[in-house]
Amino acid sequence: MELQTVIESAALALAAAAGTSAWADARKGVVALFGRFGRDPQQQLDADAGIIAEAVGTQGEAAARAKVSRAWQERLTELAAGTPDAAEGIRALGERITGPNVQHITASAPNATAQGVMFGSIVNHQAPPPPR
Repeated sequence: MELQTVIESAALALAAAAGTSAWADARKGVVALFGRFGRDPQQQLDADAGIIAEAVGTQGEAAARAKVSRAWQERLTELAAGTPDAAEGIRALGERITGPNVQHITASAPNATAQGVMFGSIVNHQAPPPPR
């Protein structure tokens, strides 16, 4: 897989992980990667997690996650360009953050619905009762 594709996937996964149980591991991977090259991204990670935390559950959540994803694409691209040895670490980070995160959703009941969403919210509206 091309490095830029790995960078894009890792940045998307990092933004998706913020505010979830996957965040701690994703954050740890980013800190380790940047730390190998004398950089400390912890303050930026915390700020980005705060941006997303403020937006969770609002109409701005998708935009906040997209903004954070774009910022991390830029940071990872800059790291790869400025530090040729970083490519392998970025690939490892991409595998750590994106792989194997499989979620299985099952709904079984009369009129059951199973749904999933990334970078946004699901809003369900019940159908109005039939006229009497």
